[in-house]
Amino acid sequence: MAKLFIGNVPYSVSDEEVAEWIESRGFPLESVHILTDRDTGRSRGFGFAQLQDESLMTDAIGSLHLQDMSGRALQVNEAKPQTDKARSAGS
Repeated sequence: MAKLFIGNVPYSVSDEEVAEWIESRGFPLESVHILTDRDTGRSRGFGFAQLQDESLMTDAIGSLHLQDMSGRALQVNEAKPQTDKARSAGS
């Protein structure tokens, strides 16, 4: 599955709002997850979206990158696989 990294997400928007925004631009999704701070529950301003169709990855990045969402230009790129070092850094 194709996974997008989405950065500079407005702190006030939910997973559902991001999903609606992306799907309204023609990119069907499997899921969206905006990360939150575990102590405060506040959005960390970035997350990931799983596209239903991997062949749409390049088009999605080209169409969504730097587009405005609630006054913020989103940063949209292909998500990089998490490394073992990144997984263990929070331990």
